[in-house]
Parts: sequence; C-alpha cells; structure tokens
Amino acid sequence: MKFTNKYDLPSPVVAALTQDNYSKGKSNRSITQLIDSPQVSILKRTHDKEMSEDVSQRLWSVLGTAVHNMFENATEGANLISEKRYHYTHPDGWIISGAIDLIKVDEQNQTTTLMDYKCTSVWSVMFEKQEWHNQLNAYAWLIRKALLDWNAGLPEVNELQIIAVLRDWKEGELKRNGGNYPKAPILIIDIPLWTEAKQDEYMEGRIKLHDDAEFAHLTSQALPPCSTQEQWAKPPKYAVHKRKAKRATRVFDTEAEAKDFISQKPDDLHVEYRAGDKIRCTANWCGVNKWCDQYQVELDYERGSG
Repeated sequence: MKFTNKYDLPSPVVAALTQDNYSKGKSNRSITQLIDSPQVSILKRTHDKEMSEDVSQRLWSVLGTAVHNMFENATEGANLISEKRYHYTHPDGWIISGAIDLIKVDEQNQTTTLMDYKCTSVWSVMFEKQEWHNQLNAYAWLIRKALLDWNAGLPEVNELQIIAVLRDWKEGELKRNGGNYPKAPILIIDIPLWTEAKQDEYMEGRIKLHDDAEFAHLTSQALPPCSTQEQWAKPPKYAVHKRKAKRATRVFDTEAEAKDFISQKPDDLHVEYRAGDKIRCTANWCGVNKWCDQYQVELDYERGSG
C-alpha cells in the first residue's frame, strides 16, 4: 500500500495515520476477513503494492483503533479478558483466527459475554448492521471450536454485545428528534445469539466460499462476485413525477406500487426509475474497484456499453 499526502499534513500526523500494527496471526483468514467478500480479500492481497490511499482517509479507522487501545489499557478484573486472539484449525486445513475485544466471564453463573467495540456513526445504530450479527456470532463459533481443541477455558457463550462509540452523536439532535435517535454517545447493543446449528451452517458456508475463491484465483478463473450486501447496495427506487416537475411527488420501492399510485390520480404523472447505488464499489471503499472485473462490467453496463 502506498500513501499520498495531498493536504500536506505534517509528518507526525502522517506517521500516526499510517502506522498499522494489525496482524491476523498464523491463519488463513481472520473472522473479519471471513465474513467479508473473498473477492475483496484476494484483490487486496494481489494488488497491495499498487494500491494507494491518502492519509486523510485513514482518520476514522485510526480513531477506531485509538478507542480500542484506550479501553484495552483500562481493563482490570479477573473476570475480564481483553483483546485475546483465538485460533481454530478447520478439518479442511484452514486456520481461522479472531481477536475478541472484551470477554466477560461469570464463573458463578457459568456464563460468558463476548463484546466488540465499534467506533461508528449514529446511522449504524439506528439502522443496525447485519455484519455485526455475523461477526459476533462468528466469534461465538470460534470460541466454541477453539476451546474444544484446547479442552479448556470458558463457560458457554450466552450473550453478545456491541459497545458503540458514536462519533457523530449530537445532543441537539436527540432533543429535536428523540424517538429512534440514540440516547447517549456510548451505548451497549445486544446482539441475538444464534443457535449452534445456525452458526455452524453460516461459518461452513463462509469457509467454503473463501476456499473456492482461492482455488479460482490459483487456476486463473473468475472470482466469486460480491453480494449486494457486500457492495453496500441501495435498492432501486421508483419516483412518481408530475410533468416538468423536478421534485418527485412520491417515491416507491417497486414499480407496481408507483403505477398503482398513478392509476388513482387524475394528474399527469409518470414513473422515473432511479438505479440503486453500490456505495462500496462506486466510492471505492474496498480500495480495489479498478482491478475488480465485476465492478468494471457493471460500470460498462450502466454506461450503456454492456
């Protein structure tokens, strides 16, 4: 990865924003990689030396790391385990690892709570991310499998939580909106614990998907495409407009709903299709869209050449 400094930030700021001490240890995939797109993982590894990022774009990820470090350094208590990395060797030979931010053990009640710190936005809490459910349940799976390997360790995991630090929380917005707006800048969010069968099914599927992608890469075949969820895709919309009006009268999720609305109105209305944006791709949040065949084909199609 190469870094640019287009805003001419001073060297201490650049150094702080570009240091990276992360390691997934001796493993084929970390949990965070495993629950994400295999295509993105392989393209990042393949084109690492060609990738470029401006240091200013790293602010929020570095802030998240700083929050993690702050909480880790303040952890005390025999019943708390902070930033411990676990490993599990799958029967297929893959080694899966995961560093869990905080584990709270209640030996008296024989319970274990897995917690993950998220330095995130208000929007992420108001419209909870499925990735959080996937990640925390993947950690629960890892703990269960790793401790079977070691024949030692913790009571059964029975609770999953996100500790969310909201970087854009505003008290004024709470007073104005109330309702679904988060009540404080730091919240604990309970994540549903899946059954062991559901965890196993999900993780076996993810391991196979990544394993198949590695085989495709080694044999010069097409990589499995990113899902719409992995592309952060917004669904298309159908806007009902009056003739020559710039603003839509109503916006619907389906064309049928839009046409039904028009049929009940005497006004001169028409339906305008609004394509859904694949935000991770178009904004290059993955960092590899220029090497992604899937994105380039979709881009050509949108330009009318597909």
